[in-house]
Amino acid sequence: MGVRILVPKEAYVRYLFVLLGSLAIFGSPQSGDEHRFDIGLHLKVGLGDGVPANDIVGYGLTSAFVVGEDWRIRFTVDQVDEFDFERPWKVVGLVQHPDDPVVDSLGSMTTLSMNASKIFKKGETLEWTLGGGLGVAVMAIDDATGFTTDDSFFVMHTETGKDMILSLVGAMRINFAANWAFDFTLSLDRHFADWQVLDRVSQATGTVDDFSVQTFKVGVAYRY
Repeated sequence: MGVRILVPKEAYVRYLFVLLGSLAIFGSPQSGDEHRFDIGLHLKVGLGDGVPANDIVGYGLTSAFVVGEDWRIRFTVDQVDEFDFERPWKVVGLVQHPDDPVVDSLGSMTTLSMNASKIFKKGETLEWTLGGGLGVAVMAIDDATGFTTDDSFFVMHTETGKDMILSLVGAMRINFAANWAFDFTLSLDRHFADWQVLDRVSQATGTVDDFSVQTFKVGVAYRY
């Protein structure tokens, strides 16, 4: 297996400093519909069609502020510690030996994103938002090894670079206490990708091009 270079956890430390600095700027919690800033945590599940992944589970930090009367700008850092790049050997045209367990590559991912959404029913117990966003994802994929149908050995190596992401985002917020809210978010994320896959043994190559992921997030936010 290759050495995985996890996206630095220091990114979360830097992000927390940004959040703390923002708190100092925006001040203390307010009442009613005057909340203009929030911070939160969430869990996420991304569903794909198997190329390159079926499911991507992670967690993240988010901060948002209201612009004007009814627009919310949100910044998010998401971390996926582990996901499966499904059957990388198929990308280069190989066939794995049918008697062996299916070989996938193990990966990790960090995503930085921003979206702007229109707020509907602002200040009420139940709010809705609809908007769009941009992001960038950085991944690291381990090498994967196995045997083909003729018992040849393969070593799958993947270089991902950075995925640019374009998102359509819809969300529901439940303001359940003076300064607390639950957030439920659904997004369609289009990854503009150019993954390069190589079998180090046969030198066979292939690519993973653009793909889509449907992402659901559930989180809690503290409103300032």
